[in-house]
Amino acid sequence: MKFNIKKIKLPTIKWGVVYEDDIPIEELKLNLRTTRRLKIAKINTIRELKNLTLEKFMKTARIGAEVTHATLEYLFKRNHYLADFDPEVYEDIDAYIIDKIKCKDCGCELDGQSNAKTQRCQECDEKANRRRMSEMFEISIVDLVYDESEKYIKVIANLTNLTDQPVKYIVKEVSALVVERKVIGRLEQINDEIALPYNVRTISSVINCEAIPEVKFPENLTIYIQEVVSQKVHCYVYAMDESGEWKFDDYYSINEEM
Repeated sequence: MKFNIKKIKLPTIKWGVVYEDDIPIEELKLNLRTTRRLKIAKINTIRELKNLTLEKFMKTARIGAEVTHATLEYLFKRNHYLADFDPEVYEDIDAYIIDKIKCKDCGCELDGQSNAKTQRCQECDEKANRRRMSEMFEISIVDLVYDESEKYIKVIANLTNLTDQPVKYIVKEVSALVVERKVIGRLEQINDEIALPYNVRTISSVINCEAIPEVKFPENLTIYIQEVVSQKVHCYVYAMDESGEWKFDDYYSINEEM
């Protein structure tokens, strides 16, 4: 007969007492993904977990803002704190997070109006909430061709119908903007099209900028899509990030014809 003998790491015992900080982190019953991430980083006990600062914990666990908040709150209720948490300074986890990190979207200092669960300042959090409101269409910028000599901007985007029904729509407007949202070019109403459920359509829009004295590469793009039947207008705002990619920045809707 063969026997499999598994090594078991026992917590430190002195005079028959098990030190709580030496208990394996599995005993905390954290989110499974969090536990796995910590184990991979060789964080095996509560003591090793509590030796981490918030910055180190976030880099080690890599679990996202809301799971990070839930994990720290879980530990807080059990009187377990990270290395840079002072119970005499911070009355709760929200105050701790707001004091220790910056807004993950814009990099500004967080304050009392910020959302510690999402790690965003108030303005960025409101934007994120508006982005989630877009339930009819999803739009992604594929390419932007900028020709200064010919004074035109060509925007290529993919539009996806996120509903279970065909939607007749019009690309109401495509605008290119620079600093302080000054419009440098605008393409108005294209003929109506039909977007099938979960079907991707490519929108190709050429913006004539001849009336603009000095054409510059746009810093923002806005695309207005109107549902033909309901007349509801969806506005998608894009900004270019540091890597040169167009990022979905904001969304809002208008329940009347523009």
